[in-house]
Amino acid sequence: MRRLLVPLLILSTVFISLGCAKTAIKNTISDFEDAINDEYAPDLLDTLSPDSDFILSDPDATGFLFYFQSSGYIPVNYRNLDISVDGGDADVFSDGTYAGAPTDVKFWMRKEGGLFSADWRVFRYYDNGDFSTPVWRRPRD
Repeated sequence: MRRLLVPLLILSTVFISLGCAKTAIKNTISDFEDAINDEYAPDLLDTLSPDSDFILSDPDATGFLFYFQSSGYIPVNYRNLDISVDGGDADVFSDGTYAGAPTDVKFWMRKEGGLFSADWRVFRYYDNGDFSTPVWRRPRD
């Protein structure tokens, strides 16, 4: 019985950690959606498209392709979100690619700090550009 106790404790700790990380990513994606749809929308869209580089010409097919990735050494928890811009409002869709979204515009999210840190940043990757420009940062609680 004692031999089973230690592995069970280790497994339960791993599952709890994975559950917390998944919840943190879900909450962060939700915060990012809120930021886009609320007061951050004009500033964020201006930052992303100062020269209309990130906005497609067809108003019915405008969009941004977002990739969310957890930080760390294991490339897991990828999440792609599409943001369509219509009349200045941004709607976020969480399923696959959006018709007409530019494939060379990618954004990724990196967690700053430790595993349970609430500090996230979104970085821009555009047309083989660099990953060093943060375009959005999750507000601290």
